[in-house]
Amino acid sequence: MELARGGRERGWWEDAPLSPALKTYIGMEGSAATISEFQILAVPALLQTREYAEAIGAVYFPDDPRRLKLVVDARMRRQELLERENPPTYRAIIDQAALSRVVGGRATMQKQLEHLLSKIDQSLAEIRIIPFLSGAHIGMDSGFTILTFPQPAIAAAGPAMSTVVYVETLDGAAYVDQFDSVGAYVRALETLTAQSLSPTASGDLLREARRTL
Repeated sequence: MELARGGRERGWWEDAPLSPALKTYIGMEGSAATISEFQILAVPALLQTREYAEAIGAVYFPDDPRRLKLVVDARMRRQELLERENPPTYRAIIDQAALSRVVGGRATMQKQLEHLLSKIDQSLAEIRIIPFLSGAHIGMDSGFTILTFPQPAIAAAGPAMSTVVYVETLDGAAYVDQFDSVGAYVRALETLTAQSLSPTASGDLLREARRTL
């Protein structure tokens, strides 16, 4: 709770129309020293454009435009942590499938690919792509995010919270903080990193995907 609340200051996300699990995650995300994320079917939330996020959100809130706007606004605000004075180290490993799915139409997807390239150019994120040619990989079942916390936060929350894994589900989310289970995800991330392209080659693949659109 100390990590989620960020001390005694009330978080902006606490009044947003988000699930309790996601509200807790946003608080933890803001306290993390490093964020390592793997996604297979969509661009990670911290790297999405507004148009891309709206296209995804419309699937979940087709008849509630007000809630859709509030959810997307919250997602855009989350992204501010990458540009704050002392941002967390952020790394995203993305399956090529997420780049091939044309979310929101060609124009929206092309803008999204350009946005990813801009994050690379600004050194705000390390982005690696797992190409189709790499074959099967250990992350094909689902995406996940690994958060690690700085020492002061660990002291406040206890040693068990030094690393936490967040896994989204259709109706909520799961947190993993047991040592053995966290270790399995850390090893999976290492394997996925080994199968991914280098940041430079990943940028080249993003540019090629943008060109073909």
